Amino acid sequence: MNLNNININFNEFDELFATCLNEVRKGKGSVICVSGETGFGKTHLLKNYLEQAGVKNSGVAPVYVQCDAPIGTFKIGNLQPMQPFSRAIEKILSKTKEEKSAEKKLAKSIGMTILATLPLAGEVFYAVKELSKDWRQYKKDKSSLSFKNINTVTADYYDSIVAFADNIPVVLMIDDMHWCDVQSVELLSLFSQSLNKIPILIVIAYRKSILQSHSSPLNNFLTQVHLNKNSIYNIVLEGFSKEQCNKFIKSSFKGYKENKQFEDWIYSQTDGIPGSVSEFIRYFENKSPFDEKGNLRPDFFSDTNIPTSVQTAFSQIVGNLSDEESNTLAICSIEGREFTAYMISQLLNTDVLTTIKKLRSLQNKTGIIRSIGTQLRYGIKSTSYEFTQAYYHNLFEKSLEYEEYIALHSQIASILKQRYEEAESELLKQEIAPYLAAHSAESGDKETAKSMLLIAAQSAQKFGNAGIIQEFYDNYSSIVQDDADKTQNNPEEEALVEILRKSQIKLAESVDNGNQEVFENNGIKSESQDFLAIRKTIVDYYHKGNFSSACDLANSYIESQMDGLTVSDKSQLYALVIKSYIEIGDIEKATNFCETALNLLEKSPDNIGECFVYNVCSILYSLKNQNDSAMKYLIEASRKALSLPPELRLLTLSNIALLMDKNKSGNANKYYDAARKVSSALNFQEFASDVFK
Repeated sequence: MNLNNININFNEFDELFATCLNEVRKGKGSVICVSGETGFGKTHLLKNYLEQAGVKNSGVAPVYVQCDAPIGTFKIGNLQPMQPFSRAIEKILSKTKEEKSAEKKLAKSIGMTILATLPLAGEVFYAVKELSKDWRQYKKDKSSLSFKNINTVTADYYDSIVAFADNIPVVLMIDDMHWCDVQSVELLSLFSQSLNKIPILIVIAYRKSILQSHSSPLNNFLTQVHLNKNSIYNIVLEGFSKEQCNKFIKSSFKGYKENKQFEDWIYSQTDGIPGSVSEFIRYFENKSPFDEKGNLRPDFFSDTNIPTSVQTAFSQIVGNLSDEESNTLAICSIEGREFTAYMISQLLNTDVLTTIKKLRSLQNKTGIIRSIGTQLRYGIKSTSYEFTQAYYHNLFEKSLEYEEYIALHSQIASILKQRYEEAESELLKQEIAPYLAAHSAESGDKETAKSMLLIAAQSAQKFGNAGIIQEFYDNYSSIVQDDADKTQNNPEEEALVEILRKSQIKLAESVDNGNQEVFENNGIKSESQDFLAIRKTIVDYYHKGNFSSACDLANSYIESQMDGLTVSDKSQLYALVIKSYIEIGDIEKATNFCETALNLLEKSPDNIGECFVYNVCSILYSLKNQNDSAMKYLIEASRKALSLPPELRLLTLSNIALLMDKNKSGNANKYYDAARKVSSALNFQEFASDVFK
């Protein structure tokens, strides 16, 4: 039986969802809280809702996301501010029509304005800042300005999602919410206070046992729910009744002949838990308990091979796997209940395509894992998978010997550490740091774990929530509690305590000042946000044909922030200046800035900066009809692009193809084909047709 096709009937809950779905189309929101333990059908219910909301012309934008389960004993979900909502925004952005218009802009100015569409790590956070600022300016009555004492980042996320919902109602499913961070709960609470005026339907699923044993921040929200029941609904999933269990059995076996003894036996073994019932049925589909006439076998109750518990049924299914299949699944379990083809290929020491074929075969043969599509993890787009049952994940993880467990976590930590050290973007480093801390802690590398926790805590400061910093400190304390020498001053611990203290002060100031920071129209505080905002404005000037303003803003910003900008930041701005001067027709100034940028990179090499600058210099020299020099720069850019995001490879391949076409080179078609493949992989559907005629 394919676990994705289990037919669990929740008629009363379907009616509730249908009512809420109808209301959200009319502009009124709802929150549905689904409680249920493992095997009671939470994920199945959410996926069923998602399917209902995703039908053609449904008039809503449905999104499903899942909070990260712990890695070993490390509760990674608590350390990722706004993670479920960030993932939701990523998915919404990928579906919006604005993406197509961005592709057209890209097609019209292949040289450098690809910057406008680069989905580099951290861009979601920047998109949130921009969207929320516009929303507050034009829709003050529906924005976060109506709240008092609200954290700035929470306000930004609130306004961004409400801005999306104002265009088309949003239906958001968040699974495993018991693992979420405190700031996400704060945002959920805000939505619950405004449901009468925003078209958003949020369905969260959680395990009550986890809330009680792990002090989840979601407890506070659920307490408030009892006080504010307007448009907030609670669903408690319980086991099948005897009648429901019998109907499920009848619908699962072809030509089933009613057998009360068999039905009673199944119910007594499973207590009616849907997941357990389905596992027994899966087992009996492969080893039928019935004879050729459809009657229960005479030896059924005396057969010692018949599983007597769901754990035994699980184990027998796993026992049918080959050693290689079991080893592969054990390796997958070490990354987490969710895992990526990219990481597993590294652990298996094979290429990604071979890994995907192996995982697809396991998915089709066993139903133990399933693909959940392409996701961005560690700054890399990769096909992701999940174990269909938490029990499977735990079973395979526990099957590893101690040395295997330590070695595999150590390998993942080593891979992530390399990704971290090679990352040009600070935002990407911040994304990797919690995962690196978790796998380092599980492998016994306390020093790396502690340093990554400190780095992640420093980056989390911008979210302004002391609760998240407290989580970092608690995780740090759990790592160092077994250290032999606890009397020695630890600079990392002192730094964490100071970050926590400042966060608590910042929180108090935020409460005192109310929405003062939110009212600031153009004030962008952090240096990274400042650069991103300036870059966005310059790109906007470029697209509007206001090339002089683009040059002036870039030049003045570089001059005023010379010491605070990274080489990569300066290079990108110089590249935009060069391209703008080319558009104006001022080749002399373009050449001067080209030399300035090249001198900078000669003194301080930077892969991303070199790729951008070499590409735009090639355009400049091509216009001068110095095609050999132009190609020389593109060859250098292509070498740099090999280790950079695919968007930069697309930029370089496209410019090579266009230059060769201009020179009537016979190799142009080869590069056109390569560029088309990359644009297809990036889902730039209109790019190839608009650029490569």
